[in-house]
Amino acid sequence: MSKRFSLSAIGHDQPGIVSAVTEALFKAGCNIEDSAMTILWGQFAMLLVVTPNEQTQLDELRAEFTQIAQKLHLQVSLSELEEDHKPETKEPGVPYVVSVYGADHPGIVSRTTGYLAERKINITDLSTRVIQAKGPVYIMLLEVEAPRALGEQQLKEELFSLSQQLKVDISVRRLESELL
Repeated sequence: MSKRFSLSAIGHDQPGIVSAVTEALFKAGCNIEDSAMTILWGQFAMLLVVTPNEQTQLDELRAEFTQIAQKLHLQVSLSELEEDHKPETKEPGVPYVVSVYGADHPGIVSRTTGYLAERKINITDLSTRVIQAKGPVYIMLLEVEAPRALGEQQLKEELFSLSQQLKVDISVRRLESELL
């Protein structure tokens, strides 16, 4: 097998999940190209893009992950990725970090992401949390890629308008390129 595949694993957070999954991939001769892992409300979730070597047998790997899933009480999924779905090579946009803070209420994520989608702004990472202060405060952090034609000042002004509608604070700052 030589096609890339995605692997997702979700289950109650516990030590050893990352170790078990990556050890099985290593023993099968696979390389992890891309990954995201997080804990939400005590649930651990990981998503990996993996390149196997020529000798890797997906059926054998599935059997190995069935055992890991049973042992660690995980839901594991492996899916071959079609080569025609590889990431597009397009002119990169301008990276920004968008921060949203305010009283927790329905619609913050939907309205903010809808605004971004309407302007062809791609969300590359998004995380949310509710913290307790003098009441629940909703925090959403987004990494986005905006079209080069959309200036930073225009983006800030339009997001300010959205913040007034949602009754939240929204700030924008240019994201300097980083290694990760």
